[in-house]
Amino acid sequence: RSGWAPVYMQGSRFAKQDSSRCSHCPHEVETVNHYLFHCTKYRQQRKTMMDKLGTRTVAQLTLRQLTDSRKGIRILLQYISQTARFAGFKG
Repeated sequence: RSGWAPVYMQGSRFAKQDSSRCSHCPHEVETVNHYLFHCTKYRQQRKTMMDKLGTRTVAQLTLRQLTDSRKGIRILLQYISQTARFAGFKG
């Protein structure tokens, strides 16, 4: 819920990532917060997500905004799909 859980730990099973560092932003730890709001690789997908939410800046975007409504959840799932960050996951 705090947005700091390491994405790499979950992703390492299918992405074979050995480091907690973001592979696109090497000075950043890859957390949920980083993945959703800051990673440079997903800039375009983030802009699309923000446009759909009617949000102008990343500073206005929150995890709560993405998870507290059906619309937010739908948009979040679209973002995850568009980034293909978890494409190798076979739940």
